[in-house]
Amino acid sequence: MRFLFIFFLSILSLNSVAQTKSGLSSAEVNIAKQKFEAMMETDTYIKLHENIITVNKKLNGVKPIELKKLSKIEDINDLKHKLKIHLAPNIKKTDFKSVDEAVDEIIKNALLTHKLITDNKEVYDLIRRATTKQRIYITEAERENPYDIMYGTGKY
Repeated sequence: MRFLFIFFLSILSLNSVAQTKSGLSSAEVNIAKQKFEAMMETDTYIKLHENIITVNKKLNGVKPIELKKLSKIEDINDLKHKLKIHLAPNIKKTDFKSVDEAVDEIIKNALLTHKLITDNKEVYDLIRRATTKQRIYITEAERENPYDIMYGTGKY
């Protein structure tokens, strides 16, 4: 389910600042965690999370694009074009009515992801500078309990 979020985060972060070896100070980690958790309460985050779930269910396991092709995407129109090419032969495996519907929903998620990152620049700047261990800690609130997912009792 997290594939699309990671997918869009990867697209929008291609030109991001490289991670520093030292990571964040403990104060910065705490600030990042608080800001990340506050971000999770925003309308944009909630809409994105709900849309990701909906799109993933409709995709029925079909991946919208190969990850190795992400680095070659120039802009949103290029993304639309590549999505159409990839989804066209697989659209009958999905619950989307058409390729255009699938592409529109995926693009909607890309735009919401871009808005989320733009609106929360400080959080994402801190996350980019964090070590892997720090990133896991900062974003732990996002990972749902497996039982919540199984029984639909989670926050989202």
